[in-house]
Amino acid sequence: MAGTSPAIRRLGFRKRIVFILGVMVVADVLLEVFAFTVFWVRDRRPFSFANGSAHRRTVIAEYEQYIADDPATRGRIAGWLRQEVVHPYVGYVTRPGGNDEVSAHGYLDSREPILKRQPYQVILAVVGGSLAMEFVQGPGDETLIEQLGQLPAFHDKQFVCLNLAMGGYKQPQQWMTISYLMALGAEFDIVINIDGFNDVALH
Repeated sequence: MAGTSPAIRRLGFRKRIVFILGVMVVADVLLEVFAFTVFWVRDRRPFSFANGSAHRRTVIAEYEQYIADDPATRGRIAGWLRQEVVHPYVGYVTRPGGNDEVSAHGYLDSREPILKRQPYQVILAVVGGSLAMEFVQGPGDETLIEQLGQLPAFHDKQFVCLNLAMGGYKQPQQWMTISYLMALGAEFDIVINIDGFNDVALH
């Protein structure tokens, strides 16, 4: 290559670039053809962007009509939107200051989550979606504490069960919640994550 002229070397480089771009174009075309073929086999009709847009508009219109015909659903959705506030690290939390049942960090718990470990105390944090939230707010946490209290390591210990769950949460929001609060100085003895449904259903 030492005796090859610069023009020939540049031509070779350009050919390589053209070849790579050509391969990318062919691969993209093959993927598009494959996708259209799969759609045709599955739906027994060719794919159409116009039909897809029309179907999307129909679904949106039906949902808007459903909300308009159901005051309870309309009020519940409006209530959620009024209560939730964007959070820079975990996505969203409940708007703090709305009532005594919401901590300053936006979780539906009257206790603040920034706690330090104590020898007489067990700090138990529950994260997850609405199921985890209802678990803590219902009798689930009492049953859990009762069962854990039977373990020798937790005899004569005071349990503090923190609700750090939020309706609609899915990973990595649970992990980010714990990481964020620990970065602020929170300490936990036990963290229980109850999740799975939102990760599948709220894709």
